[in-house]
Amino acid sequence: MKHAPVGVRTGGLFAAVALGCALLAFAGPAAAFTLSKLGGHLGVGYEKLMISDAPGGSIGFGAGVDYPVASRFHAGVDLGFSFYGTQSVERGSFNANLDYSSVEAIAFLHWTSNWGPLARVSVGPGITHVRAAISTAVGGASFLDLARDENGATAAVDLAFMKQKPAPVRVALIVSGRQVFLPGEDWPHFAIRLGFYY
Repeated sequence: MKHAPVGVRTGGLFAAVALGCALLAFAGPAAAFTLSKLGGHLGVGYEKLMISDAPGGSIGFGAGVDYPVASRFHAGVDLGFSFYGTQSVERGSFNANLDYSSVEAIAFLHWTSNWGPLARVSVGPGITHVRAAISTAVGGASFLDLARDENGATAAVDLAFMKQKPAPVRVALIVSGRQVFLPGEDWPHFAIRLGFYY
């Protein structure tokens, strides 16, 4: 499959950042910083990598902090780890296991929604370190073309479904999508997590 140059493919990412900045510019100034307004969230759940020959999916974790910057808008940073599972590959008489995982840092702009159970929509750019690690007893050189260990620009979106009514802790269903732009094959993936907002 042919891919456009990374610079071209990330054009939409920078357009999304520009749109977020424009929204903040028109949303009005925020009040002075107070620690009591600082919020955060944790999440754990299922992760699936959407590339050819990817494993069936496994577990991921995420956490973030955010602060109100305008009416109905928060800005913050999320960190996450995803383990997508292990895939067995055979080539000739050799066999190897590939362990797929990634670590990400995302700068989010969060919009507080009032559309029923959809309580928060989060979009933003970030950076992700992807890894496909080879585990084999012999013949490891035969699988080097499958290994990945690199960083890529990332476009991220999270949808949080939870009760609209404020509470000290709110339980949410978080549906996430990521597009990691890499030389060669990109790493799109999605997640469904149980989240806790406080």
